[in-house]
Amino acid sequence: MAKFCSQCGSELQEGQACSCQELASAAEEPVVQVDEESTQEEVVVQEETVAPAQEEAVAQEVKVAAAPATPKEPSGFSKFFNEAINVFKAFFKEPVATTIKGTKKEAWQSGLMLLVANILVLAIASATITARIYSMGLGSISRLLGVRRAGGFVLWITTFFTTILAKALLYGALAGLVYLGIKLIVKKELSFLKILSALSVATIPLTLLGLAAFIIGIVGPSFANRIMSAGNLLFMILFYLGVNEVTDADRDMSFYAIAASLFVYSILTAIV
Repeated sequence: MAKFCSQCGSELQEGQACSCQELASAAEEPVVQVDEESTQEEVVVQEETVAPAQEEAVAQEVKVAAAPATPKEPSGFSKFFNEAINVFKAFFKEPVATTIKGTKKEAWQSGLMLLVANILVLAIASATITARIYSMGLGSISRLLGVRRAGGFVLWITTFFTTILAKALLYGALAGLVYLGIKLIVKKELSFLKILSALSVATIPLTLLGLAAFIIGIVGPSFANRIMSAGNLLFMILFYLGVNEVTDADRDMSFYAIAASLFVYSILTAIV
């Protein structure tokens, strides 16, 4: 007796299975078609996206490599030395303003370098003038007595180191006198560092005239002493202007305090 498929109705032989179900399943599976144009467009888009990114990265690397290195800010001795040089240059244009500015800033570190330079110059000038006066006076006596001159170099060395010690003590005494004078007379507190800063900048004209005295002292030591006196006068004027500017007190009382301190300083200078 003939058999038929219950699904599609096809006639089947004895023991034969219908393949209609397999064909139906195969027909239902989607056929994947590769759109070559879309694939190529996607590849092109990816290349166009990656290329600018790579170029930008390379440009950044080149930019970093070509950028100049940030200079390091000088520190310590070199920093204060440069500040001292700048103050020295500015002094020629605005001596009073530079003194007042240095006092307000409390630039005592660079001021100490100006102070050391001043002491060394004055020590050399004083030693040269003293040795020259000694040489001239002893030369006259030697010619009269017929004896040989000696001891000029020893006198120079002794005067050099004595002047260094004396100037360091005198400057310290002046700063202390002004500090006490303002505190006792004006009844105000003034920073000791401000006083030291004013003193340091005010020594610039004294340093310059000390150099001039050293050069002139080789020929005319008596005239060199007058140059040193003029330098001391300018120093005291600038020092007064600097301290008086930062003293928050009555101008008259401030004048009395600073003037009294400078008067004692002048007496100590004459004694030493």
